[in-house]
Amino acid sequence: SFANYNPDANVDSSEDPLGLTETCYHVFGCTDSIACNYNSVASLDDNTCFYVEDMAINADGVFYDCSGVCLNDTDGDSICNELEIIGCQEEGADNYNLEATDAGECIYYGCVDTTACNYDVDANTDDNSCWYPAEIYLDCAGECLSDVDFDGVCDEAEIYGCTDENASNYSVEATEESGNCEYSCDYLISEDSYINSSFDDTFSNYWCYQYVWTYGFYTLEEATSNGYACECVEVPVSGCTDIEAINYNPDANQNDNSCQYDCDALGLSTVYISVSGGEYPSEITWSILDADQNELISDGVPQSPMQYCLDSELCYTLMMNDSYGDRWNGNVLEIMGDEFANNQYSLTDGWSGVALVGENCEPIVEPIENCTDEDACNYNSEAIDDDGSCIYPLDYYDCAGVCLND
Repeated sequence: SFANYNPDANVDSSEDPLGLTETCYHVFGCTDSIACNYNSVASLDDNTCFYVEDMAINADGVFYDCSGVCLNDTDGDSICNELEIIGCQEEGADNYNLEATDAGECIYYGCVDTTACNYDVDANTDDNSCWYPAEIYLDCAGECLSDVDFDGVCDEAEIYGCTDENASNYSVEATEESGNCEYSCDYLISEDSYINSSFDDTFSNYWCYQYVWTYGFYTLEEATSNGYACECVEVPVSGCTDIEAINYNPDANQNDNSCQYDCDALGLSTVYISVSGGEYPSEITWSILDADQNELISDGVPQSPMQYCLDSELCYTLMMNDSYGDRWNGNVLEIMGDEFANNQYSLTDGWSGVALVGENCEPIVEPIENCTDEDACNYNSEAIDDDGSCIYPLDYYDCAGVCLND
């Protein structure tokens, strides 16, 4: 029908003799009521209809109506339900999604074990980065959780054993004293045992040995009753202890300088050795060595001259010592015999000295003290003892101060 169709008219306008009646006409447009551009006034369809399917915004599916409004938008954010992108919208998250339109789960990687040293309170996803103390008794800083004695070794890691380096069963691995140290008699009768034990006579046998053996002040029984430790001290049996002497006593354990020798049978000369003439004889010790530095005889200040056998044609070394370090204070060691004349010796300075005994001895050459390091600038090839005087070049220079590389 025409656009100006009049249902009340009973005569068509074309039949109006006066020609005053409105002529029928059409209004062109989209006449499909479901089209987006439907024109309810149009009387004749002009094929211009378009639908939601034809809209560019619906190219991937029909999500918008003809007005561009979402057909489904549950949360009212103007983004159609079908086009929502669910993702993490927190910028600090490890899975942050810049394109996300609806909030999704955010991931924060890290250590999620509360017992770990690097526990991350913000992490919600474990990344296997957790680390723990090296031992169960350590904290995360490597410090002991428990160290009762404050020795820097955790209680659980303590190794019990003997920690005294002087003991026979000293354990280099021990960190805690077990109280089971064992000591050799050689150590217990030494002065070191007395000093190292803070002068404990109930531990060290030093003074028991001195009083019983060296000075003869006490019998072993008396020393023990006076509170001295004497477990390593034997009852002294005086006599000749040199197996080569003619009066050797196998039962003797204390040499009383009574040894006698048949020097003629040995093809040697008989000599008598004495020390006398000065003060502080208890400080003196000496020994005679052969050419191979083997000790032949030794003593302190004998009460009477000691007999021995020497070869006047050989050279012997006399070692002289003073325990106080103030020389022999006038004491003189004399070796007397048919083939030994004017053999008198004394320590005139310090702790020790050396003399040669015999007719065929080379003069003693005092060792030169200087720099013995071949890499030093002042190396002395003739020096025997280093006196700490070595001088070295600065880095990158030679001893003349010239660059090694320039």
